[in-house]
Amino acid sequence: MRRKFQYKGKAYHLIVERVTPRIFIIIARSRPPRSANERAARKIFPDGAVIITRRGRNGRIIPQVYRNIFDAIRGRINIERRYGKSKKQGERAAIQEMIKEGRKSLKQILGSRASELEEEIVSKSLEDLYFGLDGSRNIWKEVAYEAICAAMSPLDSLGRYNPGVRSLHLSTGTRGLEMRALEIPYILPYISRDLLHLMQKRDQGLGICEQELAKFEAVLESWLFKGHSPAYRSKNFDKWINDRYLAIDSLTISPFIRTAYHVRKDLEEARNHGISARWAGVGAVVRRIIASLRLRLFQPQIEMQIARLNLILDILEGPENDREVYMFIDWSHGITSDLAIIRDAIRKDCKDKDFRNPVVRPILNRLSKATNSIYDKKWQVAKRELKAASKLI
Repeated sequence: MRRKFQYKGKAYHLIVERVTPRIFIIIARSRPPRSANERAARKIFPDGAVIITRRGRNGRIIPQVYRNIFDAIRGRINIERRYGKSKKQGERAAIQEMIKEGRKSLKQILGSRASELEEEIVSKSLEDLYFGLDGSRNIWKEVAYEAICAAMSPLDSLGRYNPGVRSLHLSTGTRGLEMRALEIPYILPYISRDLLHLMQKRDQGLGICEQELAKFEAVLESWLFKGHSPAYRSKNFDKWINDRYLAIDSLTISPFIRTAYHVRKDLEEARNHGISARWAGVGAVVRRIIASLRLRLFQPQIEMQIARLNLILDILEGPENDREVYMFIDWSHGITSDLAIIRDAIRKDCKDKDFRNPVVRPILNRLSKATNSIYDKKWQVAKRELKAASKLI
């Protein structure tokens, strides 16, 4: 659809996909800009960007432009953390009760060994929390569920009584519940609906990338390279390439649109290799596409670490007693541990030497800087480095 947007007193006519009455995705232009005005418009409203509108004074529609879906989700969450008010009090009250129980159990297991009666009380409390969270699909409840499961035993992995390790697990679980409590105000008209629709678009893009990654990985072990005549290969390969084009063309939102752009160019190169029966060349291109798709799928993992850093910042800016618990149990090591896993996986699975624009080394450098900043408790610096790493993908 074609829609007019006003920005700084100037009208811009854009072809957009309407997601909701407030959310629009800018459809990629089919030709390069022909004038200074068109170049300016693309700088303000880039291809695949997300526009979320709001009403200003006198009913004027004001567009907020996010350059990609991850920026849009972060932006909505930040707004709701500042301004959201819950109308879903039933779950919120239940979560607050869980948090209270978790904190009570945390106080009981800190310090000296608990008595048999205290241990029984703590175990019953943790068991109630565990079954209350079982089966939840919310990511923060899953974090809480796994952490509380680990906290149910008073012994550590070496069989020693270890209240410090146990309290670390329980504190992580409590923080997960607190994050869910922060989320609840988002499930409201307007902003909460925006967030849910944005997450659906994000998951749709990730799902297509995952499906296509499986297709490209499978083809390396298929008829294309093993045991069929050149005529059979060429005939079937052309159809397979067309199917990949159709799937990739459904990636219309940034940053997936960038992945689609590079994959389309690679598919054309692969087709040309196939026409000339240069199957080794086809294989090299397919491996490059696989590395590109794998790299894209690391982006939500980095975004999760940004969300966890935001939680630390919320704690440090919150009540003093929360800060004291945080200082006693520094669970930021979980972020650094996950970042180490992400770095190792990117280094192993995403060989970018054949990329048009190699990005793996800059991404790894950003992730290393973020890790060092977390060790130094420079949270804002770490967050900035992680956002920079995410944008490089």
